[in-house]
Amino acid sequence: MRGKEFGVVQAANNLGSVIGPILGGWLYDLFSNQSLMVGNIEFFGAGIAFAFSGLLAIVAAILLLLFVKIPKIDTDLETKLSLQPQSTS
Repeated sequence: MRGKEFGVVQAANNLGSVIGPILGGWLYDLFSNQSLMVGNIEFFGAGIAFAFSGLLAIVAAILLLLFVKIPKIDTDLETKLSLQPQSTS
Protein backbone atom coordinates (compact mmCIF):
# COMPACT_ATOMS: atom_id res chain seq x y z
CA MET A 1 0.00 0.00 0.00
CA ARG A 2 2.83 2.40 0.77
CA GLY A 3 4.22 2.13 -2.77
CA LYS A 4 0.85 2.90 -4.30
CA GLU A 5 0.46 6.01 -2.12
CA PHE A 6 3.95 7.18 -3.03
CA GLY A 7 3.13 6.69 -6.71
CA VAL A 8 -0.01 8.82 -6.45
CA VAL A 9 1.85 11.62 -4.66
CA GLN A 10 4.69 11.52 -7.19
CA ALA A 11 2.22 11.58 -10.09
CA ALA A 12 0.58 14.70 -8.61
CA ASN A 13 4.00 16.34 -8.19
CA ASN A 14 4.94 15.54 -11.78
CA LEU A 15 1.63 16.88 -13.06
CA GLY A 16 2.14 20.09 -11.09
CA SER A 17 5.64 20.46 -12.52
CA VAL A 18 4.22 20.31 -16.03
CA ILE A 19 1.04 22.35 -15.57
CA GLY A 20 2.45 24.98 -13.17
CA PRO A 21 4.77 26.85 -15.56
CA ILE A 22 2.24 26.66 -18.39
CA LEU A 23 -0.56 28.03 -16.20
CA GLY A 24 1.76 30.65 -14.70
CA GLY A 25 2.88 31.88 -18.12
CA TRP A 26 -0.70 32.01 -19.35
CA LEU A 27 -1.82 33.99 -16.27
CA TYR A 28 1.13 36.38 -16.66
CA ASP A 29 0.31 37.01 -20.32
CA LEU A 30 -3.36 37.45 -19.49
CA PHE A 31 -2.91 39.92 -16.61
CA SER A 32 0.50 41.55 -17.25
CA ASN A 33 -0.95 44.92 -18.33
CA GLN A 34 -3.85 44.97 -15.88
CA SER A 35 -4.38 45.46 -12.17
CA LEU A 36 -6.85 43.84 -9.82
CA MET A 37 -8.34 45.42 -6.69
CA VAL A 38 -9.27 43.11 -3.82
CA GLY A 39 -10.47 45.23 -0.93
CA ASN A 40 -7.73 47.79 -0.30
CA ILE A 41 -5.03 45.62 -1.92
CA GLU A 42 -4.13 46.20 -5.55
CA PHE A 43 -2.32 43.49 -7.50
CA PHE A 44 -0.36 44.60 -10.55
CA GLY A 45 0.37 42.35 -13.52
CA ALA A 46 2.49 39.40 -12.41
CA GLY A 47 1.29 39.77 -8.84
CA ILE A 48 -2.05 38.35 -9.91
CA ALA A 49 -0.42 35.06 -10.92
CA PHE A 50 1.50 34.92 -7.64
CA ALA A 51 -1.65 35.69 -5.63
CA PHE A 52 -3.50 32.93 -7.50
CA SER A 53 -0.77 30.37 -6.81
CA GLY A 54 -0.68 31.40 -3.14
CA LEU A 55 -4.43 30.96 -2.93
CA LEU A 56 -4.12 27.47 -4.44
CA ALA A 57 -1.45 26.59 -1.86
CA ILE A 58 -3.71 27.72 0.98
CA VAL A 59 -6.61 25.66 -0.39
CA ALA A 60 -4.33 22.61 -0.74
CA ALA A 61 -3.12 23.01 2.86
CA ILE A 62 -6.70 23.24 4.15
CA LEU A 63 -7.73 20.13 2.18
CA LEU A 64 -4.68 18.29 3.52
CA LEU A 65 -5.55 19.13 7.10
CA LEU A 66 -9.21 18.17 6.64
CA PHE A 67 -8.95 14.90 4.75
CA VAL A 68 -5.57 13.28 5.48
CA LYS A 69 -5.63 11.22 8.64
CA ILE A 70 -2.26 10.47 10.24
CA PRO A 71 -2.27 7.06 11.93
CA LYS A 72 -1.34 7.00 15.59
CA ILE A 73 1.92 5.15 16.20
CA ASP A 74 2.16 2.96 19.28
CA THR A 75 5.32 4.04 21.09
CA ASP A 76 5.06 1.64 24.00
CA LEU A 77 8.29 -0.36 23.76
CA GLU A 78 7.13 -3.01 26.21
CA THR A 79 4.29 -4.12 23.96
CA LYS A 80 6.39 -3.88 20.81
CA LEU A 81 9.42 -5.76 22.04
CA SER A 82 7.66 -8.02 24.55
CA LEU A 83 10.33 -7.66 27.23
CA GLN A 84 8.92 -10.55 29.26
CA PRO A 85 11.52 -13.24 29.98
CA GLN A 86 10.89 -16.34 27.93
CA SER A 87 10.97 -19.74 29.57
CA THR A 88 13.33 -22.34 28.15
CA SER A 89 12.28 -25.98 28.36
